Amino acid sequence: MSWGSRAVRVVLMCAFFWSISGCGSEESKACTPGSTQSCTCTNGDSGAQLCNSAGSGFETCECTGGNTDAGQSDAQADTGSSADAAQTDTGGVDPCDCTANNIECGFVAGCSKSCGACPAGQQCSNNKCIKKEVVKLVAFGGACGPNKDCVYPGSGAEQSAIDAYFDCIDGQCESNRCRNGACIKSCIMTKDSEQNASGTTGSDGVEDPDQNSDCDDAEDGPYGTKWRCVEFRDPPDVLNGQSTAYCYPGIKWKACKSSSDCEEANTSCQLRYKFGQYGTYCVPKRKPPEGDKHVGLAATCNTNPMTGDVKICDSNWCSSSWGCRAFCGSDLDCVTHPGACKNGTCSNGGGGSCTTDSDCSAYFCKSGLKYYSNVEQTFSMCYPKNCELTSDCGKDFGCRLNWNGVSSEEGDPDPNDASKLIYPGWNHLCLPHKEGGVKAGELCDIYPSDDNKSDPFCENSSFCRDGFCGNLCKSDKDCTSNMKCGVTEFGFDADDDGWYDYRLAADHCVGLPGASTSCNSNNDCKGAQVCKPWLQKTGKTSGTKPVKAQYTSAGTCIDKIPNRAQFASYCGVGQDGVQCQTNICLSVFSGQNYGICTDACNSRFDCPPKVKIGNYTYKSVCSSRWLMSNQTLIDSTDDVYTPVCWPSSDANSLEDCSKTRTCALKGEACYARVITRGPETAAKVEYWCMRVNGSSEPAPTKNNGEECDPEADVNPCLGGLCLEDSGKPAKGYCSQLCLKDADCGSTADGMFCHTKRQQIPRKDESKAGIVPHCMKAKACIPCSGSHQCTPGRLCTNVGGTGQLVDRRCSPECATD
Repeated sequence: MSWGSRAVRVVLMCAFFWSISGCGSEESKACTPGSTQSCTCTNGDSGAQLCNSAGSGFETCECTGGNTDAGQSDAQADTGSSADAAQTDTGGVDPCDCTANNIECGFVAGCSKSCGACPAGQQCSNNKCIKKEVVKLVAFGGACGPNKDCVYPGSGAEQSAIDAYFDCIDGQCESNRCRNGACIKSCIMTKDSEQNASGTTGSDGVEDPDQNSDCDDAEDGPYGTKWRCVEFRDPPDVLNGQSTAYCYPGIKWKACKSSSDCEEANTSCQLRYKFGQYGTYCVPKRKPPEGDKHVGLAATCNTNPMTGDVKICDSNWCSSSWGCRAFCGSDLDCVTHPGACKNGTCSNGGGGSCTTDSDCSAYFCKSGLKYYSNVEQTFSMCYPKNCELTSDCGKDFGCRLNWNGVSSEEGDPDPNDASKLIYPGWNHLCLPHKEGGVKAGELCDIYPSDDNKSDPFCENSSFCRDGFCGNLCKSDKDCTSNMKCGVTEFGFDADDDGWYDYRLAADHCVGLPGASTSCNSNNDCKGAQVCKPWLQKTGKTSGTKPVKAQYTSAGTCIDKIPNRAQFASYCGVGQDGVQCQTNICLSVFSGQNYGICTDACNSRFDCPPKVKIGNYTYKSVCSSRWLMSNQTLIDSTDDVYTPVCWPSSDANSLEDCSKTRTCALKGEACYARVITRGPETAAKVEYWCMRVNGSSEPAPTKNNGEECDPEADVNPCLGGLCLEDSGKPAKGYCSQLCLKDADCGSTADGMFCHTKRQQIPRKDESKAGIVPHCMKAKACIPCSGSHQCTPGRLCTNVGGTGQLVDRRCSPECATD
């Protein structure tokens, strides 16, 4: 399951164990460390998620364009003026092309994929393969893992790079096997007739104490010298003479529910695999760095010295998202704020009355949790409590986004009551703040994957949505003084078929420093203030199961933000993470991981007449950029937009063609730019003459009604539009904007001027962005909504679901 978000992800449950397919440290395999899955960014672009080095789940969705534009709005995509796109100023060489840039290995800043690993016997240094230094191998029991020579690959790495990494860390050991930071080895069991924890008779899968063992020669490394041979095979296999055994630390292996059951010094309750199944046992903790101590429940942890200071959990279970995790027997094993309950009241900022410290804790003991999705065994684990606001969680914890796991938009059966349904929604969790992160209201880095680390990260990792650290909110009073309660919408692909199944909105605080008056453009603001577009509630709702809040876009005049770029400046990951004053970075460069900053507008005349981008000069127009679906995936009539300035080729005359829908200059056609916001506001349309093709491309020659290819790079149509026709594969026909039927110049297939065609549709036609088109009055023409069909026809899915959807304009039914 994937869902669209730069920095927020569904929390995947995983635990730490020592088997080859283990999880919870850098060599664990709940998901294969380094494996990737597709995900979707907030802007709708495709991104990639990497299974973290702990194997405890997938990291945040890495989006090469950051908070960039999802593409043209319907108002732009429909007109398709190839000459109206910005040119790429890269000197003709893709900076992410490994071959063209002579990059032999590793990652390039701002690029999403690795250039690969080096051949055996070589290592990657500054993107070049060099001879690997000969180093002394580590003996059994000694420390191994990521270092300067064995660097864990980043997001988007090829499988070859992942395999090379694990080969590298295995290669540090004499045994050629590195697991959980220590070199292990295979062994032959000498004797197993005693339950080591109790001393009673019976085999327990762990070599008996006081026996000569293959594991007696362990080096005094991360887990000390007391190791035993542990049998992985189940008892019937062992009775049949089969064995797969490895040396692992610990002698007694006492069964436990939590670390409070472990009396033996320097042991904690950890997941282990023996005798063909998982269980929790009291076994040695991994030693912390010399001079340091273990860190406790929910504390920040790290087992990779290449990503920061090493901090080892007391429980030996480190989650990249949740900090230190732990198994539990009761809520008392999951206290995050010891001593918080004083005189019957929680003193840790979480509020409420209490009897014990567990009442004030951000965590509780939750039973029935799977360690792995494909293993039926369940365990009791310390788990975050639900929350609505950060104030519900207590000191040093924040309320983070968390999806409730419902896969169907129609709802899933309630496991506690089969007569009820649970609908898609949020199930937010109290999780620890990120150590070193800045607080709500402060500036932050919306492009954490770039090389520029001058902007800080947020203590609440769910909320750096607009360059300001935020938090969940219900109203403005839940936000700091320089913020207001806004929203971000996320798309969910619950069945992983590559298509969103539904969208959910999450209310959070938006940065508006020095907020003064409402605005449509910078011209409405006084002094040095700028107009920032943002999403906000309307106070209206829609739907019944469940009721959903409605949103719209608006602009507010704010103070200029330090170190934020102006209109036409480069922005995004590929530009060292440059952020924009308006927080809108338009993806106008095809295939690149950067864009340009833009400004809010209400007309072309709010935008600069001339602007320089790189080495090129452009004009600019005002057009609507899509922001959200208002939580209704299929119904586009309530979609929300914001009008912004777009670059337009300097060769375009931009003569007003609203009165005739024709242009005098050869090679130009009349194009529409719809300017709208939410469904409650009336749209307006501006018409400008623009070149159909680039100045170096052939001029159009075909009249309305003639055949054309909608996917072609060069548009052959004099009217500037190539609309899809019926048939498979779909062909197109030439068209143009119009005022009356006579403007269409053709009667083929009943072509006429559809004067009520909604380019941006609304239920209330008076609010729609109506752009009359010359259209064929026929069925089976492809469509995305009924607003693209001629009168008497509705847009109907005549295909299947997911990628098999095939929507066509079909005759409207009078009766069943």
